[in-house]
Amino acid sequence: MLATRKTERKALTCAFQGLAEVIDHHPESVRELHAAGNAFQHVLWLGPFQRLQILDVRHCQLEDMVGVAACKYLQVLDFRDNKLKDANAVVHALSSLVNLEVCDSRHNPFSEAFTSVDLDVKLALGRGVGSPTSGGMSES
Repeated sequence: MLATRKTERKALTCAFQGLAEVIDHHPESVRELHAAGNAFQHVLWLGPFQRLQILDVRHCQLEDMVGVAACKYLQVLDFRDNKLKDANAVVHALSSLVNLEVCDSRHNPFSEAFTSVDLDVKLALGRGVGSPTSGGMSES
């Protein structure tokens, strides 16, 4: 079953079990696609969504980003919390997206090293959990 929400910006929010239903909603006119929490392993189905500007595929089961290059107008991409392991493959898949301004890839296997380094730096600078700059308790 497909649940959709359309707005003036031609956005589509999807909770679906099959990709065919989503593609039947005139994908060429969709500018935002919010498909977080769906169980798909790839984004090859994005081909018809060539005019997308915002794509949210958080908390899916993505193992690669092959196919995202079809969305040449993409400006915002959120693919946090997936199963992406190969950073080089991700970079290659995104390399043609010249309009991309925001890309969130946290909490994927390939980004764990960067996430922990970022946390270590914040803790070393006194910006970790419980510091004034993080909104927590004050330092002693």
